[in-house]
Amino acid sequence: QHSHKIGRIQLQVCTQQRYAPNPNCCANKGSHALLESLRQEALKNNVDVEVVAIRCLLHCDDGPNIKLIPSNKIWNHVSTDLIPSIILDAKKYQLIIEIRQTFLYYFGVVLFSKKYGDLKWKFY
Repeated sequence: QHSHKIGRIQLQVCTQQRYAPNPNCCANKGSHALLESLRQEALKNNVDVEVVAIRCLLHCDDGPNIKLIPSNKIWNHVSTDLIPSIILDAKKYQLIIEIRQTFLYYFGVVLFSKKYGDLKWKFY
């Protein structure tokens, strides 16, 4: 498992490689090509998402598989046709995180102001 920055959206792409007698795996179904396609689509749509290769999502028969962190949503049988909708989901989570962080920041300022007095901070 890869660690990631708190609040950062991450797309984990299974790139597990298996060989005979059980060659059924994400790498054999094209997951390596999906990595770059996801990165390009994220860049094109200005989505701040970390696209990483991981060893296995334990859905080998249904690959290629991609997991969205922090939602833990998993897409199976991913093809390049699904990439725009995956990036759109990542963008939705990016917006949720930005709204949450903004709320927590302003809420923290209000609590700080109530505890330590008015510091002449004004937000418009």
